[in-house]
Amino acid sequence: MNSAPHTYWIPTNRDAAVPVRSYLNEIDYWFRLTGESVPLFLLDSGDAGVERDNAGHIAQARAAYPHLALHHVTLERQQAAVRELLRLADYPPSLLDWIAPRGSNYGAVMNKISLFAAALGSGVIHRRDSDTRLQENCPYPLEFEMQSLGGQGRRPYIAGSGYVGEWNLDLKPFLQVSPELFSRFWSNMGVDPSLHQSIYDWVDGNSRALYRADQVDYSNEQGFYMPDAGNMAIRQLHLLFPSLPSNAMSSDYSVFKLAGAFGLPVAYHQRRVVHEYHSGRKADPMPYIMSLVKYCDLRPVYMALQRQLKARADQGELHLEGNFQDAAAAALSTLADADLPGRRQALARFVDGFIGQLYAAEAADLSSRLDEVLAGCRQDYRNHASLMRAWPRLVATAARAGAPLRTMLAGEPAQ
Repeated sequence: MNSAPHTYWIPTNRDAAVPVRSYLNEIDYWFRLTGESVPLFLLDSGDAGVERDNAGHIAQARAAYPHLALHHVTLERQQAAVRELLRLADYPPSLLDWIAPRGSNYGAVMNKISLFAAALGSGVIHRRDSDTRLQENCPYPLEFEMQSLGGQGRRPYIAGSGYVGEWNLDLKPFLQVSPELFSRFWSNMGVDPSLHQSIYDWVDGNSRALYRADQVDYSNEQGFYMPDAGNMAIRQLHLLFPSLPSNAMSSDYSVFKLAGAFGLPVAYHQRRVVHEYHSGRKADPMPYIMSLVKYCDLRPVYMALQRQLKARADQGELHLEGNFQDAAAAALSTLADADLPGRRQALARFVDGFIGQLYAAEAADLSSRLDEVLAGCRQDYRNHASLMRAWPRLVATAARAGAPLRTMLAGEPAQ
């Protein structure tokens, strides 16, 4: 396949029949409107049975939409492409765990999409998550993304929207124990209590906001009007900045912090997608619990990083076109080891006062391992700092080695 300025990504570790059928509609709509075929990549990290089923879904879709470029990419092929990229860039194979590991890692999902997009020549990536689908009687998000990211005037770097249905952050089970736990959660995240009700109204209101008309807002310093990762497009920033390679909640939102630091416009539209949690996702609740606990440490650390970068950008010391990655890495490396007693106390409060209200046994286990948890968070941040420094070379290498990497991803000879 040839390079593509826009690419469309659905990462999954489960059967993706529903999102594939749904999102083909907007890709086909754009083709019929403009003649442009945006290639879709279903990035599979499921087990052998899931891979087999998803390969069948893509095969059926190809037969129904022969004019579209549709690709099912197994984890084996993803990892082969990343290993080849690391070899060409002269980085150790161990970096695979920060880009395309086996197992859940929210940040690594964005990293592999970003580097694969670089190999494909994609300055814009469009992402939909596999637990979402298009909302009925709603214009296509892809149309807005194409027109806003490629348009004139106040051209955003990120364009997207939220979800109707389930919340983006699954706090409802805790609220069933006590509504007060919503405020307790955000207090532990360092958010001013005066904003808690506004956050609740925003999250809950969005989950019920069926499409009525188009309206565009821009994200603000309080974090409102910020798109969700499963319904968005990014222009260029994915080529400049990697995501935190961790299974911590929100680790795949790292480029949003970059946009905030440099004051880049982030557009929020009203074309939400339907969000539905898959069954069995909490058969083992510990990965979900750990992602929340890590978020408790992550959020204040990365808000501090954003503030530091913004202050230097405002003073003219950092520029998006310059080598800001080294400065960001140095700042994060310092923050990783800052105020360790205070951060440990914050984790203890969160585990006991929030997690323990719903998951008592798991909270008791975590309380005995807080030093281990904090050490894991610090290592995540150090890994991210190392990946920031490596990112320009990785992206440049992916772009130069596009043809063989495209062959690995598409599973067919490059044209």
